[in-house]
Amino acid sequence: MDRRPSPLTPAEAREAVHRLLDLDAMSFAGHARERRRERNFDRRDVEHVLKTGCFGQPSWDERYGNWKYRVSGTDLDGESLTVIVAIEPEWARLTIITGF
Repeated sequence: MDRRPSPLTPAEAREAVHRLLDLDAMSFAGHARERRRERNFDRRDVEHVLKTGCFGQPSWDERYGNWKYRVSGTDLDGESLTVIVAIEPEWARLTIITGF
């Protein structure tokens, strides 16, 4: 029997992300911190993408037992930026997994 929680729709994911950003609940996984340095983007760029970007359909992460969402948009300089984010509203947690 599949015990994974139901995923959020893209609209629900956007709403949850906005609430979590207001709570300053965003953190960066190790891989995302490396990508920030390599790709030259910062926290404000990621926040901009999460506030203005396009949310894709979720994908299940077996390893961590959560749903991941791809959010595509532009950074503050107008450059293309896509982030992969895990949204866990029940834990008031928003984890940036990677950016490219």
